Amino acid sequence: MTYFFPNRENTPKKIPLREEFLKWQCRLRQIIVRENDGKPDRSIMPLVHSDTGIWEPFQVITVLCRNLQHSVTPEMHHMVKSTNDPFQVRDKAIKFFSERYYQQFDRFSDTITATFEENSDRYRDLFHSGTCVLRFEAFNKRYTLSCKVEEFPVSDYFWQATYWHNLLFNPNLSPAIKVLGFTPDWERSSENKG
Repeated sequence: MTYFFPNRENTPKKIPLREEFLKWQCRLRQIIVRENDGKPDRSIMPLVHSDTGIWEPFQVITVLCRNLQHSVTPEMHHMVKSTNDPFQVRDKAIKFFSERYYQQFDRFSDTITATFEENSDRYRDLFHSGTCVLRFEAFNKRYTLSCKVEEFPVSDYFWQATYWHNLLFNPNLSPAIKVLGFTPDWERSSENKG
């Protein structure tokens, strides 16, 4: 499987806030698959705010994608295609993600993704705005991330990684979905504790 992955091969410089956020998200996602059968909770469902106040905040389920060199998208594709039983697919996915998948935060991109219906107001608002603020909150921590928003074509690695990840848990996911990426500007983002 070949992916289109423009200008995303470079290892980012060390940014403490970025590293802390990725460690935190990996731990939360590991808890979700190990203790909650993969059902998303608010720890991975940030509130999406308009940085100009033109829409009401809403929640979205996010995906944390691995960097291309650590991709397991072919394995996810294989799990989906290996059986017609969605319960078996989900069980395989939970086992796969609960083992070692989230143990090394530095294998993950800081571009967070989410799927949207093409005709949804939320998709249109985000696509046209090009920026937003994501507010993640769990266990007395809150991250406020100022993000650039971009849409990924089907041929892009992030579209493929997001689609096959979500298809493991939602067998009714349409291949016509839109995948948006949220890339934080770490200098304009922050962490609050307590």
